Amino acid sequence: MKTQLSVLIPTYNYVCLPLVRELHKQAMAIEGLQFEIVVAEDGSDEAETIERNAEIMA
Repeated sequence: MKTQLSVLIPTYNYVCLPLVRELHKQAMAIEGLQFEIVVAEDGSDEAETIERNAEIMA
């Protein structure tokens, strides 16, 4: 059985923080799973979106 997972979320002017939080929560619940969640920001220009998504890096 595979124990690694990589999730890529391409985004543009979309607040994806709730999605990232939910994916993280689900992945953490799987014992022994090694995972990464990568958000590929494609040059959003909405200040509120950029500010809210900045929390993902924290």
